Amino acid sequence: MVHSVALSEPTGVAALRRATELARVAGDRSTAATASRELGFVAAGARQGGTGMLREARELATGDDGKLAAVLGIEALALTDSGQFDAAAQRFRRSVELAERADESRKAAWSLTLLARAELIAGEPAAARADIDRARALVTADRWTAFLPLVLAVSAELDLHEDRLDPAGEQLTCAWTLATRLADPCWLAVTGRGLGLLAARRGNTAEAMQWLDGAYHQRPAAAGLPMDRRGDPRRDLRRGDEPPAAPGEGGRRRADRSGRAGPDARVRGPRPHLPGPPRSRRP
Repeated sequence: MVHSVALSEPTGVAALRRATELARVAGDRSTAATASRELGFVAAGARQGGTGMLREARELATGDDGKLAAVLGIEALALTDSGQFDAAAQRFRRSVELAERADESRKAAWSLTLLARAELIAGEPAAARADIDRARALVTADRWTAFLPLVLAVSAELDLHEDRLDPAGEQLTCAWTLATRLADPCWLAVTGRGLGLLAARRGNTAEAMQWLDGAYHQRPAAAGLPMDRRGDPRRDLRRGDEPPAAPGEGGRRRADRSGRAGPDARVRGPRPHLPGPPRSRRP
């Protein structure tokens, strides 16, 4: 509910606040910690602070390694997006350590993936490669298909950094196919951005502009990963063009236009902040 409703609907936030209040009254620290953590995530995603709620969630989660791992991961995410990469990396690594101790592989994979993203933005590709490979191994072992598009997109951007265009294209095509099947605007945006960068590296400027413009508009309010702190690669792009189909996607896109509510539907809305997976893709 949090990432499919609360990030864009005030009633979702109100429900979370009510859940927090009821959990406190009932003395249910576990539920209160979870609700406070998600409220902090929503606030951080909307660039409205969230530090207080996350601090409260951390206090309530004391003694529960799994819950504390999730709180630290979200704190690290907020630090990444404010440019505090060293502090973010410390929290991500602590989150991974706690998640592994609690035998919660999805929490570990979530934090490792976003740690790799932070390292990539900070200019540490070797560290990013090691961490995204660990994340991919965990996601594969756990068959966590709903989270795989983000892992593939981060890995593909590392391939682009290393001038490995063909492997990047293979991973992005797979990520795009999964994202369309999941009908997930966050993953469509992240993967569309990667496909735009790939097209640009291959000299296909018009195609790159379409992909990046589409990725920009896919991002639902306060719900998806920021493109990164290097700026909006779509800054001077034309608006209104639909991204081209990824290899193998043309037939599905045409079918979607025929009347079925297709996963490629453009989601309009204000620019958001970061990947907040729905329950199925949150650890």
